[in-house]
Amino acid sequence: MPDFWEQQIARADYLAGKPGGSGELLGFYGKLLRAQQEIYRQLCDRDWVPAGDLQSDIPKIRSVMSGLLEVVGLHGPPPLASKLSCC
Repeated sequence: MPDFWEQQIARADYLAGKPGGSGELLGFYGKLLRAQQEIYRQLCDRDWVPAGDLQSDIPKIRSVMSGLLEVVGLHGPPPLASKLSCC
C-alpha cells in the first residue's frame, strides 16, 4: 500500500490529468507535495523532533526548504513566484 505522500501525489497527478480548468493548479500541487515529501524524508533521516521553540527549530527547517522554494519559484503562479525573486 502506498504511503501517505504517494497517495496524495497520485491523487493530484490523476486529477491534474482530468479535463477542466484546475489541471494547472493540481499539477503545481503535485509538485509541492513532492517537495514536502522530500522535506519530510530529510527531517526523518535526521531523527529530528521539533522542540517547539522557534529559535532552535527554524534553522533546521530552513536547511531543508530550498527544494520547496525552488518548486514555487519555477512552477508557481506568477504572483506567488515573483515573491521569491527577492530571496
